[in-house]
Amino acid sequence: MTDSESRLPGKGSPIEQGESAVSELRSTVEVSSLSDTSALGSGPQSYSADEEQAVSRAGVVGLFGPANAGKSTLVNALLGRKVSIVSPKEQTTRNRILGVLNRPEGQCVFIDTPGFLSKRYRGELCRFINGAITQASQEMDFSVLVVDANRALKESDLAMRLHKSLRDKNIPRPRVIALNKVDLIAKPKLLPCIQGFYDEFNAGDGEHAVTRVLPISARRGDGVEEFIEVVFGLLSPGERYFPDEVSSDQPEAFFVTEIIREKLFRQLNQELPYAIAVQLEGLEERGELLSIGCKIIVESASQRGIVLGKKGSKIKSIGISARKELESVFGMKVDLRLFVKVEKDWTKTQQGMARVGYVKGSTYTVTN
Repeated sequence: MTDSESRLPGKGSPIEQGESAVSELRSTVEVSSLSDTSALGSGPQSYSADEEQAVSRAGVVGLFGPANAGKSTLVNALLGRKVSIVSPKEQTTRNRILGVLNRPEGQCVFIDTPGFLSKRYRGELCRFINGAITQASQEMDFSVLVVDANRALKESDLAMRLHKSLRDKNIPRPRVIALNKVDLIAKPKLLPCIQGFYDEFNAGDGEHAVTRVLPISARRGDGVEEFIEVVFGLLSPGERYFPDEVSSDQPEAFFVTEIIREKLFRQLNQELPYAIAVQLEGLEERGELLSIGCKIIVESASQRGIVLGKKGSKIKSIGISARKELESVFGMKVDLRLFVKVEKDWTKTQQGMARVGYVKGSTYTVTN
């Protein structure tokens, strides 16, 4: 295919807002509800109408946080299209992925990063994922911490532990904390959570920049527009990194394999997806048909049997689901062929990682 960019989907329609949980929350907050009303933060830097027209902002913002906090869902909501796959399982995101948001006032490049790894993960894949987080922290202008507000309510020390985790990873204090999934929480319970994160990240540590705490629901789109306004207000004047038509740095081959991997994550048992990789074997346009061949890689024969399922039922179901989404993405009929291959213990060695396509430093780097 000679023009891969033309086959990627456009920005799409705006997210349906409905009744905004965030707007409702803000409208009911009394001044006395928080011990420090600055927890929600002040507004972005303001300009006059003439200045606003003249100022073009650009920057790179890293999204960090625990697994299943909703970082990829937020990136997709920000762009109004899917650039990152999503599943309920840990480590759905393995690479750091750029999502490019173009607005009249400038351009923001969001880096979607893998979630912080649980201690039970070991081996070269673990090191690769941690390397993707480190790379993102070195490319960005500032960071955003994305947190599952539901989890924060259950774990009273989560703010403290995340603050320590960021320091341990040498990630600068975030300028914004996005408390995600607030549509699932009653407002009276949410307010102390906002205050707790604000207090933890704005305690006297010698830094002057204030960390803002924004309640959002990336799934519903609540608070996303305000989040964008705040982030753009923090960007410095500068030239755009990418042309306006670009929405991600990844080639279409990457999106093909990621869509298939998402379906594998959604349909397989909890532990197995971590040992699975997908490689593109072929991508060819034949008239009105797009022919795609992909190899699913597992670590053992028993895992291969699980992926195939009884009489091939599981891989057939995965293939049907992946093909439907690929047809929607490319706007044409897709012939999808999936194969399963065993690469023994590929997640544990550098050689195994290289064989399945995970090479350190192989992703695109943003530079000024």
